[in-house]
Amino acid sequence: MRLVNKFADPPISFHIYPIKKDNKYFILMRIPEFDELPIICKRSGEQGLKEGAVFSRSKNKPESALIRSQSEMRELMDLAINKGIRQFYMRVKDSGLHLADDDTSQESYAKELVEIEDDEIVQLIKKKGYWKITIRPTYYEEDRIETLENCRKILQDNKLSLRGWDFPHLNGFANGNNYVQSKENFGQFKELLRFYKSGQFIYFNSMYEEYMDERYQKRVNGKGLEIISSLYLFTEIFEFATRLAQGKIVGNEITIRIECNGIKGRQLFFYEGTRPLFRDYISTIEDEAHLEINIGVEELISNGSTIAIEVLNNLFEKFNWDIHAIKGVFIEEQQKLLKGLL
Repeated sequence: MRLVNKFADPPISFHIYPIKKDNKYFILMRIPEFDELPIICKRSGEQGLKEGAVFSRSKNKPESALIRSQSEMRELMDLAINKGIRQFYMRVKDSGLHLADDDTSQESYAKELVEIEDDEIVQLIKKKGYWKITIRPTYYEEDRIETLENCRKILQDNKLSLRGWDFPHLNGFANGNNYVQSKENFGQFKELLRFYKSGQFIYFNSMYEEYMDERYQKRVNGKGLEIISSLYLFTEIFEFATRLAQGKIVGNEITIRIECNGIKGRQLFFYEGTRPLFRDYISTIEDEAHLEINIGVEELISNGSTIAIEVLNNLFEKFNWDIHAIKGVFIEEQQKLLKGLL
């Protein structure tokens, strides 16, 4: 990194990942977008490096190319200006001060969802324990996605097929005024999702444990939350959000909110009898858990899997259980899922 920064102003940071595939070793380098100021080459060197030059990723092929046109420079300047405005806003917000023209993103997103819980499938889902998952750009833009057809394509291109039931599961589409919708009501699979042109994704999903075999129901007095299934779900949520981020669909910052409803009296357990818990871990006070994180897309892309486990631990704390003692088991199970080894 020191060698690279001999040529970069301001200094850059990047991540290196060793990868083994087919008994061959590769090095993957992930270089994030600049934080505040565009990076300028501060000295000439090999490989076409020129003092004072600015390079960017080419849109035509995978290469770093010298910026030569005013349109490319304007695009870079606009990106830097937007980053500066956003960081200024966050500093003002963190200081406790108030901007007269404050951001109204939360209100705008909430207006999109005014009638969604009146849907008959959502009403059915809410009769038992359920998940409500929201993924959206932190800052609202009404027509971030140009057409509903594009909304459909984004869902189809980014869905995960890791364990027999896709995330999100797409059972045909219906179009609303500014969103596409898909529903399912099959056995334990009771779901409704909407994806809005603003980039807001919302997913109501019944807890599969509400419909599990009687042998498992008896172990938890009819109300359980399976640990590894929850790990898989949280991993899918963050992996799906990562794919949206990689497609530059959500801007520079994304909000992920996971609501777990109907947890009072619910007990953690493993389906596998060979993984016993040494005491009962039960949520005894509140019936809902709300977990929310605002995260930059570069951090999400780099560390999404790790963050998924950390957020899941926040949920399990409601059951008086901390997973850090067996975090290695969670990482192993998570990697099996992501590599398609289930």
